[in-house]
Amino acid sequence: VKGYLIKQNLDAIIPSVKAAHNGQVVFGTEIVDTFTQMMAPAPEMTFSQTLTERELQIIKEVATGKNNKEIAETLFLSDGTVRNYISQLLEKLALRDRTQLAIYYYQHLRKS
Repeated sequence: VKGYLIKQNLDAIIPSVKAAHNGQVVFGTEIVDTFTQMMAPAPEMTFSQTLTERELQIIKEVATGKNNKEIAETLFLSDGTVRNYISQLLEKLALRDRTQLAIYYYQHLRKS
């Protein structure tokens, strides 16, 4: 494969085929824009601005290996509230699961 075009762009087909035939790699502007967006580094967050004190407490408890019930008891919350906090944190920090949340704590938040 030497390129990829969106077939609605009929004016670009012939010049693109010629360019590919000459050894060039051809991508339509839609594809280049998508790649550019996907490859852009995520903006750096200022943790004190993006995470509340309660969110920081929840992350710390997750990092110590506590389950939702244990976290709820420690912080005087319901299991459902803890579950909601963890779901929101995973989304906010673009993490997959609580293991990644614990790793995030040790990499970014724990005071050395």
